[in-house]
Amino acid sequence: MLEAILKGKISSHVEGKEDLLTSVVFGALKRMPPDAGISPLLAKARGFHGERVAQNALAIISAEFEFWPWWHEAGEPYGAEPDVVLWLSLRDGSRAAIAVEVKRDSGIHGDEERNQLYRQMANGSLLCARKGFNFIGLLLVTTHIYFPRDEVEDALTDLKGLGSREVPIWWVSWREVRPLLAYIFELDNHSIHSGLIQEIAECLRKWDLEFYHGITKPLHASMAKFTLPFHWGSHIGKSTWTFRR
Repeated sequence: MLEAILKGKISSHVEGKEDLLTSVVFGALKRMPPDAGISPLLAKARGFHGERVAQNALAIISAEFEFWPWWHEAGEPYGAEPDVVLWLSLRDGSRAAIAVEVKRDSGIHGDEERNQLYRQMANGSLLCARKGFNFIGLLLVTTHIYFPRDEVEDALTDLKGLGSREVPIWWVSWREVRPLLAYIFELDNHSIHSGLIQEIAECLRKWDLEFYHGITKPLHASMAKFTLPFHWGSHIGKSTWTFRR
């Protein structure tokens, strides 16, 4: 799959789209040890007021990745389909879960009849309570450079109006993932995952999911001279530009 993406063999209809992006990045994190993959990503996440994921939730012993599950708990009229659910076993002996919602071109709310975040929060809370997991929130992964405060605030307002249980909303930018992969690679570039890390980073670069690095300085620049002669009238000063090479 990665080779096909990097060689441009993937249809333009799915190239860089949310589902493929989810599969590529989180499929790679699934194959990496938690302390080298999902823990560093969760450590990058921020809440609405800048808070971070609790340290004990980052001490992950094992992580099970569930892709596009369908949630529809008893008592909830609407179901939900998060992109990924992380079922975590933590070092302190507890178990936690976090739902991941991947966005690139679509809005945070989604286009469904009932607020997308509400449905994930409501169903996730009930499901985790039934399974004995602590539901530590929703992780939004978007292309924003800064926390999408206005959109998340609108979503939170809707959630309160719908009577949703309070669940934290976390956020991380796709543009932070590539530097994170570079950091992981530098820590251990001899690991069996080093090639995978490089390929995922190259996919993100190909899809323009990285921070802006400025304009490349041209190797050669032509020299030009500008002169500005003035011609004064009796009342108004007039000027003309002359361009000379």
